[in-house]
Amino acid sequence: LKCMYLFFAFFFLSLQLKCDRTQITVHVGGEFVLCCTYNTDNFLFSKKYWCRGSSHRTCEVLADSETKTRQRWTVADATRRGLFIKVTGLRFEDAGMYWVGIDKIYADVMTSVEVVVTEGMIKYVSVLFGHGVDNCESGAAPGIFGWGS
Repeated sequence: LKCMYLFFAFFFLSLQLKCDRTQITVHVGGEFVLCCTYNTDNFLFSKKYWCRGSSHRTCEVLADSETKTRQRWTVADATRRGLFIKVTGLRFEDAGMYWVGIDKIYADVMTSVEVVVTEGMIKYVSVLFGHGVDNCESGAAPGIFGWGS
């Protein structure tokens, strides 16, 4: 009976806050928007927040719906249309566990999101030294160029 109670309690809480992803992979310098829905009947006027840490109990709040934007983090509560978390200018050190939370008496409603930051690929090489490129052979190995004197 106790296990059944725990199952229903967990199931009920999972319906209170749900995000479109539990893991986000983004390149260094990139950005992402996380879209979440929550039970507006219970939490329409509650503060929502984005925090970082391995545990939901000790995570550091980076931004919330009352202050909207803090540095590179934005929490936008569009009420019945959803809750949106935007993070810009991603760095390697931003990788880790994050939490979307709703302020609630006794125990906040939270869901975890893992952020993975990868090295971006260079798509274009531009040379702006005032001199033309003498030798940039098409048969050269990728990323290796011959420069004339």
